[in-house]
Amino acid sequence: MTETLLNTVRRYVDAHANAAGLAQTPIAGLTTIRATAPTGLLHAIARPLVCLVLQGSKEVAMGNECVTYHPGDSLLITAHVPTISQITRASLDAPYISLVLDLDPAVLAELTAQMMALPRVDDPPVEPTDAEVADTALRLMRLLERPASVPVLHAQLVRELHYWLLAGRHGAAIRRLGGPDGHAQRVARAVTLLRAEFAQPLPVERLAATAGMSRSSFHHHFRAATSLSPLQFQKHLRLIEARRLMISDGVSASSAAFAVGYESVSQFTREYGRMFGLPPMKDAEAIGQRTHVCVSACAAGYEQAIVLRTAKGEIAGTLSLPKAAGPVPVALIGAGSGPTDRDGNGPGLRNDSLRLLAQGLADAGVASVRFDKRGIAASVAAGPGEADLRFETYIADATAWLAMLKADKRFSSVSVIGHSEGALIGMLAAKAGNARAYVSIAGVGRGASAVLREQLAPALASPLARESERILTALEGGREAGNVPLELAALYRASVQPYLISWFKYVPATVIKDLKMPVLLVQGSTDLQVPLSEAELLHKALPAAQLVVVPGMNHVLKEAPLEKERQAATYTDPKFPLAPTLVPTIAGFLRKASKD
Repeated sequence: MTETLLNTVRRYVDAHANAAGLAQTPIAGLTTIRATAPTGLLHAIARPLVCLVLQGSKEVAMGNECVTYHPGDSLLITAHVPTISQITRASLDAPYISLVLDLDPAVLAELTAQMMALPRVDDPPVEPTDAEVADTALRLMRLLERPASVPVLHAQLVRELHYWLLAGRHGAAIRRLGGPDGHAQRVARAVTLLRAEFAQPLPVERLAATAGMSRSSFHHHFRAATSLSPLQFQKHLRLIEARRLMISDGVSASSAAFAVGYESVSQFTREYGRMFGLPPMKDAEAIGQRTHVCVSACAAGYEQAIVLRTAKGEIAGTLSLPKAAGPVPVALIGAGSGPTDRDGNGPGLRNDSLRLLAQGLADAGVASVRFDKRGIAASVAAGPGEADLRFETYIADATAWLAMLKADKRFSSVSVIGHSEGALIGMLAAKAGNARAYVSIAGVGRGASAVLREQLAPALASPLARESERILTALEGGREAGNVPLELAALYRASVQPYLISWFKYVPATVIKDLKMPVLLVQGSTDLQVPLSEAELLHKALPAAQLVVVPGMNHVLKEAPLEKERQAATYTDPKFPLAPTLVPTIAGFLRKASKD
């Protein structure tokens, strides 16, 4: 393993690592890792990947096998398996450094079809890293030093790296991932569903159908691939996520339990203790003490939990801080509609759009706070009953966040970024909280009732269309509507009507006229959910606002073509990068507004 690769990776991870020592690169699936001290045990469900160890040592247990790898080794994981790992050698002077690449089954399948067959052997998971793999990894990392080259050249280098892995010591084991619709690929489809919906009840029949197998065959092949039953796998996912919520977001054990799908806190506590060896809060406290030491030693920007305490419960958030001396600008990031969490994810949809935005802003010198709305994810315990929820509830929470950030001397100015429905909430909070600047991303100009009416028009037959119009008209007039047809109850049930009334009275193109601060309107050219005409309507209402159309950006802020089928993966896979001009556009606007 060359010193050049180690030094190149270390420069990158030193500049970009978060509090956990992770630095996700703009190249999908490529991550650098740093640790400045040995760690405790880390439980995870690993994805298929290869890890190149450049400095330090680490132990990983998978099933009944425990392996140790050292500088110059590469660790291969070919399935979604539970792992317990521990960094055993690391220090401030010689930190643990590694480079991780998620294996892409599509690339492997294409290459496998073109390559000669390899003998089937039981490869050990740890092997010395092939020289060709190290050379390609170095050229891939060097692209990051010239960002303009990444969109043009990274795909061919990632493909080349997959080729050398297939042709090298790990080749026979990796090749099984690229087989045409084999058992590994079928099980992987079920694992994708489990990862996306782990907090929901998932019958085995649905998982087996997703894998295209009978129930008995699915059980057999799932356990063979992951070493767990589907139910055990889901339990691992829930407990690992609950641990993250308590450690990273500072939520209580009961809130974490409910957020990941448990109905009984006592059952959660028992199962958590069996897996991690300590009751939930004691475990979180022990890890939190270790994490505090790591954060203090971290030279780059980092993330930490932040909580807004209100009379009706705690709102959990994440503060992303840049590497900078002195006060920095900070932006409050508001997520979109429904159960979208602080990272931009929802049930069955994990794209990490807002998390990636926050990390990108931190790299550009702008701090941010993103948070789970009341009743969502880690803020579930603060949620009111559906009949008691009002649009103003969200506005008040966002305004309270702004006041809290304004009182923090670490920040030179406080601005607001709102995405989708969060753009209207952010707009109203920016006005109420006198924010320094306001950014709308994929925000609409029309009122919510007008948008809903347009969406329903082609979907409802005449009788239901008339009923929908009757109900909408009543709600727009501030009146609740009775006699809701069963077919429309999901939209207009009695308990949700007060919220709709409170929401419908705000028209973004009218509200924006009252904003006195600098305003940036950001719209993606390939957004299939919100058309450019909505941003243009806002711009017409406030001509002083700056309108920026981001080329090739879709609704979840990822670079994507116009074709719906080709956009689908960007909604469910966080490996897809943000549109490249998004972060520089927003960061530049906020930095300028902070100085004006």
